[in-house]
Amino acid sequence: MRRILKLFAFLAFAGLLFLVVISLAFYHLISIGEFRRYIVSEIEQQTALKVQLGEAHLEFGRILGVAFHDVAVSESDALRPEITAEQVTARVALLPLFERKLIFDEIRLEKPTVRLFRDRDGRVPLLDKLLSLPFLKRQDTEFNLDLRAIRIRGGQIDFITPGADSEQTVVHLSD
Repeated sequence: MRRILKLFAFLAFAGLLFLVVISLAFYHLISIGEFRRYIVSEIEQQTALKVQLGEAHLEFGRILGVAFHDVAVSESDALRPEITAEQVTARVALLPLFERKLIFDEIRLEKPTVRLFRDRDGRVPLLDKLLSLPFLKRQDTEFNLDLRAIRIRGGQIDFITPGADSEQTVVHLSD
């Protein structure tokens, strides 16, 4: 009986140590900016959008979170960004990662502004590019993506549609 308790104590300690080492490695990648560079390069390669992310930091709690400040997403030839946010926080569950499941418990957007342009055909090119991300379309049995909640605080949307006489109609939504 004593051996079994020692074995369980050792396994619990090893598991806890493993989680601490993984968290420290993840913290190191975030603090030196490697994680940010990886995310920016992947999104830019997959969508041909220009992405800017400010500094990142970890938010510890019941679920680990990664927060990025001063986020901007724009078309590669646009003068100003179509999507901006003061802060974007993604809370990721760690244990499902061992089962090849990426579960975003929550994505929180602080004061985002979105400028959506609709072309003459009625399509919104920015949304088409965002919805064409490969991980959103792929039905892979080895990797699962799950998003539980999106929270937006203090956001506004400008929806711009071309008119008949080369005028633009703007619909402004806030909060």
